[in-house]
Amino acid sequence: MGSLGGESTSAATEVTKLLIDKYKIKEEDLVSAELSLVPRDAPADVGLDKGLVGAYGQDDRVSSFCAVRAILDLKGTPKYTAMAYLSNFEEVGSVNNTGAGSEFLSSTFAQLVGPERGAGYSDLDLRRALHHSMVISADANDSLNPVFPNLSEHTNAARVGYGVTIKLYGPGFDAPSEFTAQIRGLMDRNNIPWQTHTYKVDEGGGGTIGGFMSRQDMEVIDLGVPLLSMHSPFEMSSKADVWDFYRTMSAFYAQ
Repeated sequence: MGSLGGESTSAATEVTKLLIDKYKIKEEDLVSAELSLVPRDAPADVGLDKGLVGAYGQDDRVSSFCAVRAILDLKGTPKYTAMAYLSNFEEVGSVNNTGAGSEFLSSTFAQLVGPERGAGYSDLDLRRALHHSMVISADANDSLNPVFPNLSEHTNAARVGYGVTIKLYGPGFDAPSEFTAQIRGLMDRNNIPWQTHTYKVDEGGGGTIGGFMSRQDMEVIDLGVPLLSMHSPFEMSSKADVWDFYRTMSAFYAQ
């Protein structure tokens, strides 16, 4: 943003000159740049007890952080291959070759399975690996907001501070009941609180990258951390929920 221009130059010309002088980039470089304007404020404690953390972009950096931190903290070699897959463009349809709608993940599976099978590798080996995969599609969800309570279904909405959310979408993507019970049991055995969340009747909403993986014959469930003021410049999450989600991912990877 700029506002200073002269009689012979525009504000845009002056801003372009400043970009060139400060960052050594040219105007045409902006064509291939991927830039975003975001709030500059640092994350902050929220509440008298500082039980919440407020920050921009927790949807969905909070889930990404928990997943990556959990896999980095694994002790020893897990029984099954563990993977944290972070994709782009989820909010706009998981497009492009960095989104979940691409073949990147299945290609990664093929690169892992192929060397193990050697010359005998076939597409069936890849399909078997995908079929035996278990996936937590980790994405934040909105919670019941006391300031705007009518935006949620009171009896079905998740609440901040009540644990990890098992998300149910109804006509959208839902996990198989057997896999839902398996993940629920995993959290129960590790004393991790959990809750469920569905969207307001007839209004719909929600949806994550889980549907793309489910179409690849993987077992997929959507879990998340509930947020207050979701999709605003200052989203708020419970520190307890974030910790419980990290514990969930750690138990999932280690099983």
